Amino acid sequence: MPGALPPVATPNSRAGCTRRVTSRLRRMGRVLITGASSGIGAALARRLAAPGHELVLTARRQHELDAVAADVRRSGGSARVIAADLRDDDSVDGLVASLSAAPDAVVCNAGLSIARSAAEQVGRHHDLERSMRVTFLGHSRLVLGLLPAMAARGSGHVVGVPTVNARMPVPGWGAYCASKAAMDGWLRAIGPELRRDSIDVSVVELGLVRTPMSAPTYGDRPPFSESAADAAARIERVLRRPRPLVSPAWARAGSTLTAAAPALSARLIGLGSLRRRR
Repeated sequence: MPGALPPVATPNSRAGCTRRVTSRLRRMGRVLITGASSGIGAALARRLAAPGHELVLTARRQHELDAVAADVRRSGGSARVIAADLRDDDSVDGLVASLSAAPDAVVCNAGLSIARSAAEQVGRHHDLERSMRVTFLGHSRLVLGLLPAMAARGSGHVVGVPTVNARMPVPGWGAYCASKAAMDGWLRAIGPELRRDSIDVSVVELGLVRTPMSAPTYGDRPPFSESAADAAARIERVLRRPRPLVSPAWARAGSTLTAAAPALSARLIGLGSLRRRR
């Protein structure tokens, strides 16, 4: 199919798996990316920019989206910009209605970074509401709006980009971690349901990524972080070869420790968080 991402070699895979991967890749021509105006979303758009690829870029900031779209077009790709606010139901519904056809893949990347302790959030319950509205409720409304067309077509791919802290919450980031955990849990729950319609669901757990959103809290080059370009490369690999869950090895080890020794894990996470916030 024109506009598809090129197949990825799978030398050790069985023939049936290879056929499935190739078939899915041939439906990756149109990709919708939320939060595409900066950070990981913008890096992913630029990484996917190539002749024949059709990207739908959405975020709140029109002028920044236009700049990313211009970069995509200079690289030979196609980009459509749709300014939308995931916090607003009408805006999300309008985004879905404006699409002539469901995208082959939707990358739920947008998020809201709020770093406040519970004491600092007293009288600021709207912090939790805003974070949940963007990261979980807005994305779930978007995905549910796209599912009927994907199911009728018999193909689709939903990619969520939560954080490793969805399973290892960090003190001071309660609203952020809760919203990411909601997305993580929902996508894992619906993944098996959607297989019957040949719709893949992938969760890509990321650690600390250097973006304009994280810089005010962590600085320009915090330790144990990765660039937005590196994070985008991981998401691209999942678009090319769908997998239910992609998580760093250290995060998997941390999750095991959290389950096996929750008290010790909580102390270690708390100490690390205090050092970062000083």
